[in-house]
Amino acid sequence: MFLSTVLLGLRQVRTPLLAGALWLCTAWVLVGDRVLDQPAAGTFEARVIALSNWVGVGGTIAALTLAAFLIGGLIPTALVNRKGKRAAEELSWWISQIVRESYQRISLGDLSNDRAPQAVAVEAFYYEQNGLRVRLNELAREGYDDEQASDIIDQEDAMELPSGRGYRPPIPGTWLHKIIKVGIESEFPLLRASLLQERPLIFSDLDRKESEADLRGAIFLPLSALNVAVASETSWWVTLGLFVPLALYVQAYRLASTANLEFVRAITAGLVLSPTVEYVRSFNRRPQWSALDEAELDRRERAWLYARRLRPVFSWYFWVLVIKNLVPKRRSNSISYGAPANEPSIEKARWETFHRILG
Repeated sequence: MFLSTVLLGLRQVRTPLLAGALWLCTAWVLVGDRVLDQPAAGTFEARVIALSNWVGVGGTIAALTLAAFLIGGLIPTALVNRKGKRAAEELSWWISQIVRESYQRISLGDLSNDRAPQAVAVEAFYYEQNGLRVRLNELAREGYDDEQASDIIDQEDAMELPSGRGYRPPIPGTWLHKIIKVGIESEFPLLRASLLQERPLIFSDLDRKESEADLRGAIFLPLSALNVAVASETSWWVTLGLFVPLALYVQAYRLASTANLEFVRAITAGLVLSPTVEYVRSFNRRPQWSALDEAELDRRERAWLYARRLRPVFSWYFWVLVIKNLVPKRRSNSISYGAPANEPSIEKARWETFHRILG
């Protein structure tokens, strides 16, 4: 841990120090001959040379090192794109999976104003409505705005608005996808701190690649300026050496993109948990039952089945059938010419109904 802390500190120092040293070398190539000339007594240059002679070589080197560090930290360096197209695509695909799960299970009742962000509630409102809802194209281009989130108009009202401005219904998931992405990107510093605490080896590898990318991006401009300065003093064929800083800048872009891609994959793999994603997924999680809960559910299910079978016992129709089948019927000796021919089938149907009720 101590070594990693020391390396982190050295990585923070070496980048501006090396960049400043290259800027000083460039200045030396351009105006070094003036410094070598013996200045007149009483001038500023003479006092600086006298101070250098007094402090010695070690003091002069320390002063030049401090000057290089300050110059390298103050002069802007070449910006390196850290996002990368592949990392953005993977992050967008992962968020799309979360949005798809959310729209399969989120209901408007779960997204009350006191529990859910306004953006999620508005998006769920669009998704749950049966009628067609439309929104101004300006909102779709400018992104979500809290003050204009309630600016919802019906289709009939949209027809009455001035012509020449297009309207379209919102695509389900667009706003939720955008809100989750903005939330995750705003949590990157927090997620990096969590990765340092929970996965120090992974964070060390990411920090090393980012530091290498920063170093190459920092020396791109001063190394190019030094190459041009040397070419102006010698031969313009030396400008072919500009391919060296250009290759370093390409390496810086690749290292930064790789580091960002690995960081995004650490988020999508669940190595660090995003509060925004966990909040949205909290609406999708089903309750996790323990073994005791499952046994209790099985016991209740069996009790319910038994109660369902015994329910006809408490029905008056059941006892009517029982009494009707137990009471002996009177047999008449007279012949009834009007008796129905299917009387046995009626009795059979009654007994079948009786046994079916008993289960």
